[in-house]
Amino acid sequence: INSKNNREDYCIDELLKIVSKGSSIMAEILRMKDYIPEVYEKPEELRRYQRIIFDFSYFNKLDSYEEQIRENSDLRNLDEEFRENYFEILERFYLIFSNIYKYIIELESFFESVKQGHYVQYTIENMLTSKSAKHLVCESIYLYGAMLMIVDKVIPGPTREKIIISYYRYSGQSTIKNITEIVKLFQSTGYGYDIKEKEMAKPKNYPQKYFERHRLNKDLLKMVIGTIKDNDIYDQIAAYPSPEHRSHALGTQASMIFVLLFFIGDYLESENSKMREIVDKHFSDNWVISIYMGYHCDILDYWKDFKAARNALNITISIESIKDLARESNEKLKELIKKLEKFYYEGTINEDYVLDNINSLLTIMRESNVVLKWYLLQLNTTNKKFKEIIQENVTKENLIALLMATSHFEHNLKVMFQRLIESKEKMWSEDKSNSIYRLKELSDYFAGMKNFGKQAKQEDFKDFFEKHLKNLESFSFTNSTMAGRKIIIMKEELDKIKKYHYVEGNLQIKQYINEIIGYLNHMLRVVNIKNKVLVNIAQISDFSYAWISIQDYLSTMQSLLKANSNNILYLKSVFLKLASILNFPLIRLFEANSPDIESVTNHYSTEIVNFVRNVLQIVPISVFKILERIIEIYNKGFKETPIKILKADIKDYSQLDERYELAKCVHLISLFTKGILAMEKTLVGIIEIDPKEILEDGIRRELLKLLATKFHSILDLNKNTKTDMSAKLQELGRVISAIRRGFIYIQDYINIEGSRIWNEELHRLINCYTDLEANKFLSRKIKLEAKYNLQKYPMPRFVMPKEETSASFLGRLFNHILLITKPKNTTYFHSLFSWYSNTTNKEVFSLKFLYLIKDSMGVEGFQGLFKLIGYHNFHNIFNLSRLYVKSNQDKQTLKNLQNIAKIITNPLIMEYSEKDTIKNFFSVVTSLSKGLSNIYFNYIVTIGHYELIKSLMHHCLRESVEYESNCLYSQIVNFNKIFLHNIRNKQEPSFPTIEGSDERKVSNPYDHLLKDTNPDSHQVNQQKTPDDFYRVLNDVFYDFSLSEETFYMDISKYDYLVVVLAMVTYTELLVNYAKEKNSIVKKNKNEEYSFIYFFLGIRTILNQMGKKSSVLYFSILHNLRKNYLMNAFTLKELKNNDSKMDIPEGLLVVDLMLKEIQVKMKLDPKEIDLCSGWRMKIA
Repeated sequence: INSKNNREDYCIDELLKIVSKGSSIMAEILRMKDYIPEVYEKPEELRRYQRIIFDFSYFNKLDSYEEQIRENSDLRNLDEEFRENYFEILERFYLIFSNIYKYIIELESFFESVKQGHYVQYTIENMLTSKSAKHLVCESIYLYGAMLMIVDKVIPGPTREKIIISYYRYSGQSTIKNITEIVKLFQSTGYGYDIKEKEMAKPKNYPQKYFERHRLNKDLLKMVIGTIKDNDIYDQIAAYPSPEHRSHALGTQASMIFVLLFFIGDYLESENSKMREIVDKHFSDNWVISIYMGYHCDILDYWKDFKAARNALNITISIESIKDLARESNEKLKELIKKLEKFYYEGTINEDYVLDNINSLLTIMRESNVVLKWYLLQLNTTNKKFKEIIQENVTKENLIALLMATSHFEHNLKVMFQRLIESKEKMWSEDKSNSIYRLKELSDYFAGMKNFGKQAKQEDFKDFFEKHLKNLESFSFTNSTMAGRKIIIMKEELDKIKKYHYVEGNLQIKQYINEIIGYLNHMLRVVNIKNKVLVNIAQISDFSYAWISIQDYLSTMQSLLKANSNNILYLKSVFLKLASILNFPLIRLFEANSPDIESVTNHYSTEIVNFVRNVLQIVPISVFKILERIIEIYNKGFKETPIKILKADIKDYSQLDERYELAKCVHLISLFTKGILAMEKTLVGIIEIDPKEILEDGIRRELLKLLATKFHSILDLNKNTKTDMSAKLQELGRVISAIRRGFIYIQDYINIEGSRIWNEELHRLINCYTDLEANKFLSRKIKLEAKYNLQKYPMPRFVMPKEETSASFLGRLFNHILLITKPKNTTYFHSLFSWYSNTTNKEVFSLKFLYLIKDSMGVEGFQGLFKLIGYHNFHNIFNLSRLYVKSNQDKQTLKNLQNIAKIITNPLIMEYSEKDTIKNFFSVVTSLSKGLSNIYFNYIVTIGHYELIKSLMHHCLRESVEYESNCLYSQIVNFNKIFLHNIRNKQEPSFPTIEGSDERKVSNPYDHLLKDTNPDSHQVNQQKTPDDFYRVLNDVFYDFSLSEETFYMDISKYDYLVVVLAMVTYTELLVNYAKEKNSIVKKNKNEEYSFIYFFLGIRTILNQMGKKSSVLYFSILHNLRKNYLMNAFTLKELKNNDSKMDIPEGLLVVDLMLKEIQVKMKLDPKEIDLCSGWRMKIA
């Protein structure tokens, strides 16, 4: 369509905009097919969300379903989680369905406007006869049908229904327009993959009934079908002049008429003569067609339920006709491969050869593409007998050989012809100048002014050459058609004059005339260089029909590349041929100047680039297979030569056999990568393909795959605690070290930076699997595909045993650590940083295991495990908060907590109430505390258990970085201090010193723990508590005051949780604490837990609640302890320091525990005392 005319013609412009929107919608459908959420397709994911995901049956019981979700808190949380994670993608899918419906409504409105005469110069009839409008009218309706069919192919019906219902529920029902029509249009059709039959299931009369859900004007459809049936609407026959190629020339409109016929079932069912005419013209020798961008349909299968269509096909297509077609195509295939082989050699297609043989070259191109298209499409037939006949004498290797030869030939011809067009005027001018020069020389010679060896003056000859000289000077390139006719006349006259005796006897004159004729011939051929030839080349070489089929030949291409890496130079032409798929979907977008051009172009270009990556991935795969041999050599103990070596040790380091094997391996690697590194950068669509970048990306993919496989296979730790984790980690360390050494060894041979790639991909691998594990605990999932570019660098996913809760080796390793350090089965000794089994008294886990993990998995793996613990503890604290909320749904429990908090934190009530009243109150508190302890104790211990492992890992990392990177560590620490200092100065300019610095300067923060107003109080406690008891307690707290505190989530809004924590602490330390083992013993369950778990659990939870809650925690514990002492002993005993007093050790532990938390959280003692309402008189 001429752009100027298009702007002046409002009617055509409107229709073009609608068609361009259709092309954009089709691109969006094909883009989003790869982003269907897994929860709609994977059974295990669907089972989890099945109670909140519904199909269209939801509308029948809408209120019932919603009520079930509202009444169940777990379902509400799951529903909210699903909405947060998937609403954006659901909205994008719904927009596709909505835009398809809007498209057909807009199209119908346009045709109605034409019918009512809004566009004066147009009616439907003259639009279908207009050269600039008829193909747009046909395309507009065809695109709607193609949209419906492609949507049903790539987004299965059940999935569509669930997506629409999910969006309907989450977006607000009142905000959705046309929901009834959209539900009707996109209800499941029954088309899809049948698991039992292992083939695509297609309902009867499909897709006619599907199309009838929104009926179109039948009169309009009949006129459109008639126009396509009777005309060549795209003028393709000019590119395929041979009658044998007629069905291929009309291939595009054959796809259109195939789709459009389903809108009128009468045509397919009863119009015998018309269907026979359609089949004879469009489907006489092909029955598998591409409906859009390579998505093909077998019309034998689709038309078998329609009588007229079936009868027409049976007359034309039979086993005998298929055999004839297969035999002819096979003969042509072999013949064409031989013809095209000669064009492989560089220089064969040169300027003169193209100018002399352009027609024959185009004929070869046509024949090649016709044969190629026939095979690539017809091999997808659903008729097994037909497929066997076609496959009988042809292989995939033959077809790829023809494709490579054809692509290479097309590319060279196209490049040469483009060069000729660009230099056309220049060549014309040069030929004209050379001819003028020689004509002038001849004219001067016959005028007696030149001497070619013998002076001769001939006026007749002089006048002859002067006449042609003037004629030639008058030739203009702009009027090349007229000049071409005169050139032919001039050639004929020059040929005649050569026969004159005088000219024939003079070799020099004859040579001049021959040269002039040669230049004139060249000018004549240059005149015939037309842009139309390039258009024909583009039409003939179109490859969009094979975009889906070519995926089946990927392994064949890889085999050719593996056999000879130089084949990549021919495959490059195949990749450029693939770029022709951009022509069909983009042409209307460019004509309409659509804003979607960039988006659509980027999508199709990306698809081509991804295919190129997949083909070339065989090179990295082959490289890594050879790398395995290098790794094996390193695993066997290959010694690398040190910088300095003693003469006597040279023989030990020679290792000639191993070095020879290494040399062979790297030589093979260099051969594999030679071809891809020799390939130049190529522009495909709007994306430039850089072979070196593709090689590096492929190397990264294979490295990820290798590392993930090794981690998964070696760390096969199961629930059996007898598994030797130390041996597993040592083996992993050896294997990973060998892989790293081998990988870095080959870096120079494949032109990559091995160390950088190793570090980046190990980091990517660990972080991705860490986030994969974390997604189990997060309501708003981490989008791994976008964060780690999984489409470009796919991460291996392994099938884990059903009994395992982990999703990767990282989770498996952490679960095993938790299993062997289970608090009730082991005892932790902080002085040794070790866990010992309670049954065997043997060490099961210690700091050395953490160092083994760091050495085997690298700092990246260690960091990933560290983050994973944080995610687990976040989940534990979240569950604790949910437990608190759930338990407080009991109004009586909540009321009790409110009363306790009100009384116990009020100094006046505590100080001046009657003793019996307080005693009764605390008896209630004690009984309630026991119940709360049974509920919350395990959560607190679990949180402390995780924090203990995390603290040890923090210690391990800090020690390693101080030792291995001391300078860098010092710089980072100093920079951190400066940064924090600046922040504090800006926020608190009147307080330049760091709060709590005095406590940090004290070498042992527990030296003055027991000092108070009573000078004898310390002696009392010393008499009742042996020195070793205090030493054990100091071992418990030692060094943890400097460990990293993590804030996971804010739970300060749970006002009475701190009361619960204080009461649980009081109960456990007073009742269950055993000083001999420094443990909390659950006698009724015959279980004991190291005290450090409880302490770290309480401290971590308080850290999530803030300073105010921590002060309240202090206050409650002070008052609980005071009440116990006042009830257990008389005032006289307390004042006289009676030696018979038996103060529980748990109360002494409370002192140390509170002091440690006070120092760590930088709490002001005065604030604590004020809140408590009294100053402690004794410890």
